[in-house]
Amino acid sequence: MPAPGLFLTCLLLAGGPAGRGAAEGSLPVEAPRACGLCGMDRIRFARSRMLLERADGSSTGVCSLHCALEALADPEGSPVRGLRVADRAHPATLVEARSCTWVIGGDLPGVMARTGTWAFGEAGAARDFVRRHGGRVAGFEEARRALRQEGAK
Repeated sequence: MPAPGLFLTCLLLAGGPAGRGAAEGSLPVEAPRACGLCGMDRIRFARSRMLLERADGSSTGVCSLHCALEALADPEGSPVRGLRVADRAHPATLVEARSCTWVIGGDLPGVMARTGTWAFGEAGAARDFVRRHGGRVAGFEEARRALRQEGAK
């Protein structure tokens, strides 16, 4: 029988109840569960998820700004009328992506990109995040350009 310490170590590494995965997995996330572009689990990546709302009433759920930009570039389907993103400070809440404050870079890995891009509904929360994790405060267009430039390399 394995030692209890080994079990707890494995549980933490797997993102179990005391790990980061538990907090992410307990968040209420709108459908769909899988990213509409890459198939990644939007519950696991709840803090970076986005929702594209289309003019015909349909929506496309994606895991990240990277996948949202891919979906926006696709000429097929109904035009996008709304683009919402998880507020990194309050991930159960979706905020308007074009008007929120973004953080580019820092010490947390990106989702579907080398560079992390995180959205915040309040500029103060973005500045606090930068103090703790690094990166720089930006607007939507700058975050969009940063990911496009990364993809062009």
